[in-house]
Amino acid sequence: RNLRALYDAGDATVVNAMQTYRKLTDRGRAAIMSGDWDELHQVTNENFDLRRTFMPIAMENQRMVDVARSAGASAKFGGSGGAICGVYHGEAQFEELSAALKEIGCTTIKPDIFGN
Repeated sequence: RNLRALYDAGDATVVNAMQTYRKLTDRGRAAIMSGDWDELHQVTNENFDLRRTFMPIAMENQRMVDVARSAGASAKFGGSGGAICGVYHGEAQFEELSAALKEIGCTTIKPDIFGN
């Protein structure tokens, strides 16, 4: 789907989704700046759930998100699909998440964002 063309044509579903993404982005930034990881977890899930309402999701991509969420992490695409990113709570959950994703052939990385 050409989202730009749909947006420019005033497609209500796409326009409303983009307006919601703007709000999610504001909430996500505020969560990061304040260290509210529970809110960031929620925003991350809402981001993907919104995408699902207007874009087809390949089964293998949906599976990654489902597996991550079943381990208690949030999950969304890190771009156009094929990789996910999300929020986990603690090392035990990260290990559970990594093991669950490994079972479906995924590799997990943990970026060093804050110089830990």
